[in-house]
Amino acid sequence: MTPKPRSVTAMLVAALLRPAQAVDLLPTGVIAPPPGITMVQLSYLSSRRGDLYRDGVRQPLDTRLTLDQLQLRVGRAFAWRAHPSYAYA
Repeated sequence: MTPKPRSVTAMLVAALLRPAQAVDLLPTGVIAPPPGITMVQLSYLSSRRGDLYRDGVRQPLDTRLTLDQLQLRVGRAFAWRAHPSYAYA
């Protein structure tokens, strides 16, 4: 069975499209801090994953995963071209 040119074109376009990535904020969801404010954030995240199931049957593989993260973020508010801005590392 030979693919039709229209379906081949549709597959090529679908392969070239990438998922959209965006930040969804409400109009009053974020208020910019005044310039000159420095922020330090320390976060600890812990995640545990269990067994692997395929079609409702537990697989004999050891697929346990434990992930622990300690994050340090330092940021500073400033004005750039009269617009409130914020950068962090």
